[in-house]
Amino acid sequence: YFIPEILSGAVNWTPVDPTMSRFMGAAMLAVGIKSWFGYRASTWESVRIIVIFEISYCILGAAIGLYCVIFAKAPVFAWASIAVWIIFLFPFLYFYRKGGS
Repeated sequence: YFIPEILSGAVNWTPVDPTMSRFMGAAMLAVGIKSWFGYRASTWESVRIIVIFEISYCILGAAIGLYCVIFAKAPVFAWASIAVWIIFLFPFLYFYRKGGS
């Protein structure tokens, strides 16, 4: 968010545009804040849309990550992001199917 050039250089992932990297950092922080509020919610109705968002985010993130690794020559570090999205997908699917019960 604040130093994308340094962090991306540490994992051999040079940003195309530092400004866009900062916007993505802001979006990721907002996702984290949203998740925190979802964690603190007390009813399924309050959490349901957040869980649907998280499922969508995990699927789309893993899909674009795989595309980038296979076709766009993304750095090896991309596999770490893909793994995190896939790992988190399963608990979100579980809790969505459980439906707050």
